Amino acid sequence: MVDTFDIDDPDEIVAAAHHLASVAAAIAGQVFDAVRGFDLPRKPVSPLDCALDAAKQAHVLTPVKGAASAFRANSAATCDLAAEIAPVYRVVDDTGATAIGRAGRPIRWTYGT
Repeated sequence: MVDTFDIDDPDEIVAAAHHLASVAAAIAGQVFDAVRGFDLPRKPVSPLDCALDAAKQAHVLTPVKGAASAFRANSAATCDLAAEIAPVYRVVDDTGATAIGRAGRPIRWTYGT
């Protein structure tokens, strides 16, 4: 008897990671576009406008821009890591299946079916 395990092909994993990173970049871009809408049409002059603008920068815009940048960077790093690691899994899976097969229990891996 041959046990069959269906696992994702490493190329599919990398493609999904690339898709995730591109979606994250698009979302971050939309966030930056929305944040630009908070810009005042002219430089604040009165003390009240200056205080309001400083508070907006400190409590809204800076944290939101920072979070969007981190989201984009983390998604790109995840994509890079997936591209680096996913092909290794195929080798490990094939090596493990061969070792188990030699022990008397054959295993056949199927990728992406």
